[in-house]
Amino acid sequence: MKLVLIMVNECGEEVEVETFNLGDDLDEDYIELWKNMKRSYYEEQYPEARGFYFENRSKWNSAIHLMLNNPGLEFEDAMYYV
Repeated sequence: MKLVLIMVNECGEEVEVETFNLGDDLDEDYIELWKNMKRSYYEEQYPEARGFYFENRSKWNSAIHLMLNNPGLEFEDAMYYV
């Protein structure tokens, strides 16, 4: 699983802070705890931020994201590019 931590800065813009590659077999409760710890750490590092959230960027999600940003791109083609 590929998670991207995104910060909403003081201007309301979304900025990718860091990308994390996690195993797909991790317990869901553990992942939520881990995400909360990471979010807390970055909130201390960037007190001016409006907030943080994680986006799942697994290969499938990356293909969907690519398709949303490129109208007319077929799913099979998007999977090829990611």
